[in-house]
Amino acid sequence: MFNNSGSRRWTHFHSALQLAVQRSAHKWTFEDFTECFPLYVEEDKNSASATFNSISDYIEAQNLRDLDKLFKEYNVQENVDILHKIVQDSKDRKSKGEIRNDAWRENINPRTSICAKTIPVVEKDIARLQRQLKEAEDLNRELLRELEEEARQTDEVNGHALEIVQQVDRACEEWEGIPQDEIEPWTVENLDSDTEDSQSQGHFLPWHRQFTVVHEMLLRDECQYIGPIPVRDSPIFDPETGFGGDGVPGTYTLPGNYSTLDPSKVPINPAAFKGCVQDGPFASSRITLGPGKLVTEHCLVRGINETYRRYINPGALRNTIKRADFESFRIELEGRPVTPAPKLHDAVHVFVGGDMSNFYSSVAGKSPQHGFGGRFVSGHGMSSLMPQMKPVKRLYAITGRSTVYPPYSNVTLDFKLDFGSLSPSVAIRDVMNIHAEPGRYTYV
Repeated sequence: MFNNSGSRRWTHFHSALQLAVQRSAHKWTFEDFTECFPLYVEEDKNSASATFNSISDYIEAQNLRDLDKLFKEYNVQENVDILHKIVQDSKDRKSKGEIRNDAWRENINPRTSICAKTIPVVEKDIARLQRQLKEAEDLNRELLRELEEEARQTDEVNGHALEIVQQVDRACEEWEGIPQDEIEPWTVENLDSDTEDSQSQGHFLPWHRQFTVVHEMLLRDECQYIGPIPVRDSPIFDPETGFGGDGVPGTYTLPGNYSTLDPSKVPINPAAFKGCVQDGPFASSRITLGPGKLVTEHCLVRGINETYRRYINPGALRNTIKRADFESFRIELEGRPVTPAPKLHDAVHVFVGGDMSNFYSSVAGKSPQHGFGGRFVSGHGMSSLMPQMKPVKRLYAITGRSTVYPPYSNVTLDFKLDFGSLSPSVAIRDVMNIHAEPGRYTYV
């Protein structure tokens, strides 16, 4: 039942315990059994004797099983063997004449010998753990310094962001108080220059590029704005994080005299003027231009047409960017009337609908105060991607005619971009490198 292998000390220890178990099992004598069961012994002594012997054997076997279980649970044999080796090593050191605390002495306490053997090991572990603790404390201090630095930087960034937000809030408050006749020059200038001179023309992209720079300069000079010019990447028609949703049917009616406009220059699609935008940051905006060049104060009108979404997807963007030269790039971007089907630029107008779909008043729908200015910055920013792909060959590439209607000539780098009262005119050559004056910016 027990493992008979092991040290001599274990053998003696095990034998002594086994003898003790056997004696305890037979300490209950037949006389004790007879005293407990007198009638049974008197009537059938032989059977009673056999029962007594069976009970005694069972008690002995059960005690041995319980003892074996305890030995295994507490590793008694292993511990006794370790003790035997410690004692044996101690005696060997004595026989060699070694004078040590763990050398054998006749009056030695086994606990003293074990302590002499184990204390140095424990002390090494203590030293190791102390080193680990110090390293952990040093690491914690370093992490704490990093967290404090990150917290400081976060507070600094948050403070800067708060300052910008407060500036935007102040700008919005001042904006509400600006007379309409001071706001509309932006729309009028965009309308006059964009539609009459630059739409579908060679200088369409550089004109809008510089128009954005002029807008930023005035923001900084007149409004003391110090932040970057953001381009939204949140859902564009979200009422909370975007520019508001679609027009609400039944909230807008085209003026009765819109039909007097020249359809060859002002193609009006009544279905595109679904209704007023009634959520988002521009729900209360008022526009006084359009449709066409009519002066009619009205809400910001939209009529989203999902048919045109396929013309403004990532595939259309990739198809535009991969064009080999500026002329094909310009045509692929601008679309109709040069191309039979809509492209990125004109598809955005008819997709949004309403004021954005009107040839003249669309400039109000995409002007900075009505949200899509940021998206048009992105669109016109694509014109900087072609030169960046092959800067030596494409940086100053420009083609296209100079006006919508004849007589017209080819646009060159010396062609002057006109901004009316907003800013002095500037040659196309001076706005082609966005990293140089007057722009000095990049798209990120």
